[in-house]
Amino acid sequence: MRPQYLLSLLLPTVVIAGNLGYAWPGAGIVLALGAYPLLDLLLGESRAPPPTAAAPHFFDAIFYAHVMPALRANKHNPLISST
Repeated sequence: MRPQYLLSLLLPTVVIAGNLGYAWPGAGIVLALGAYPLLDLLLGESRAPPPTAAAPHFFDAIFYAHVMPALRANKHNPLISST
Protein backbone atom coordinates (compact mmCIF):
# COMPACT_ATOMS: atom_id res chain seq x y z
CA MET A 1 0.00 0.00 0.00
CA ARG A 2 1.26 3.45 -0.88
CA PRO A 3 0.29 6.07 1.70
CA GLN A 4 0.42 8.88 -0.87
CA TYR A 5 -2.81 7.54 -2.36
CA LEU A 6 -4.53 8.75 0.79
CA LEU A 7 -3.62 12.34 -0.18
CA SER A 8 -6.39 12.05 -2.75
CA LEU A 9 -8.89 12.21 0.12
CA LEU A 10 -7.62 15.62 1.17
CA LEU A 11 -8.99 17.61 -1.80
CA PRO A 12 -12.65 16.55 -1.55
CA THR A 13 -12.49 16.97 2.23
CA VAL A 14 -11.20 20.53 1.87
CA VAL A 15 -13.77 21.38 -0.82
CA ILE A 16 -16.67 19.96 1.20
CA ALA A 17 -15.43 21.77 4.32
CA GLY A 18 -15.25 25.01 2.32
CA ASN A 19 -18.75 24.52 0.94
CA LEU A 20 -20.15 23.92 4.39
CA GLY A 21 -18.38 26.97 5.86
CA TYR A 22 -15.74 25.18 7.93
CA ALA A 23 -12.80 26.30 5.77
CA TRP A 24 -11.87 29.00 3.29
CA PRO A 25 -13.83 28.21 0.09
CA GLY A 26 -10.81 28.79 -2.14
CA ALA A 27 -8.63 26.30 -0.27
CA GLY A 28 -9.54 23.49 -2.66
CA ILE A 29 -8.38 25.51 -5.65
CA VAL A 30 -5.11 26.40 -3.93
CA LEU A 31 -4.58 22.76 -3.00
CA ALA A 32 -5.41 21.39 -6.47
CA LEU A 33 -3.56 24.01 -8.51
CA GLY A 34 -0.76 24.88 -6.10
CA ALA A 35 0.12 22.31 -3.47
CA TYR A 36 -0.45 19.14 -5.51
CA PRO A 37 1.69 20.25 -8.48
CA LEU A 38 4.40 21.37 -6.07
CA LEU A 39 4.33 17.98 -4.34
CA ASP A 40 4.48 16.31 -7.74
CA LEU A 41 7.63 18.26 -8.61
CA LEU A 42 9.25 17.59 -5.23
CA LEU A 43 8.44 13.88 -5.05
CA GLY A 44 9.13 13.09 -8.71
CA GLU A 45 8.48 9.81 -10.48
CA SER A 46 7.77 6.70 -8.46
CA ARG A 47 10.23 3.85 -8.90
CA ALA A 48 7.75 1.27 -7.67
CA PRO A 49 5.69 -0.61 -10.24
CA PRO A 50 2.07 0.50 -10.64
CA PRO A 51 -0.45 -1.26 -8.44
CA THR A 52 -1.94 -4.44 -9.81
CA ALA A 53 -5.31 -6.02 -9.37
CA ALA A 54 -3.96 -7.72 -6.24
CA ALA A 55 -5.45 -5.04 -3.98
CA PRO A 56 -8.67 -3.82 -5.64
CA HIS A 57 -10.41 -3.43 -2.29
CA PHE A 58 -7.99 -0.67 -1.30
CA PHE A 59 -8.96 1.42 -4.32
CA ASP A 60 -12.64 0.64 -3.81
CA ALA A 61 -12.30 1.94 -0.24
CA ILE A 62 -10.74 5.19 -1.50
CA PHE A 63 -13.56 5.56 -4.03
CA TYR A 64 -16.27 5.10 -1.41
CA ALA A 65 -14.44 7.44 0.97
CA HIS A 66 -14.77 10.11 -1.75
CA VAL A 67 -18.35 9.42 -2.76
CA MET A 68 -20.11 9.00 0.58
CA PRO A 69 -19.12 12.35 2.15
CA ALA A 70 -19.85 14.14 -1.12
CA LEU A 71 -23.33 12.64 -1.30
CA ARG A 72 -23.97 13.46 2.34
CA ALA A 73 -22.79 17.06 1.90
CA ASN A 74 -24.98 17.49 -1.19
CA LYS A 75 -28.00 16.11 0.67
CA HIS A 76 -27.71 18.80 3.34
CA ASN A 77 -26.74 21.66 1.04
CA PRO A 78 -29.76 23.96 0.59
CA LEU A 79 -28.45 25.19 -2.76
CA ILE A 80 -28.46 21.68 -4.24
CA SER A 81 -31.15 19.82 -2.30
CA SER A 82 -34.69 20.22 -3.59
CA THR A 83 -36.32 19.32 -0.26
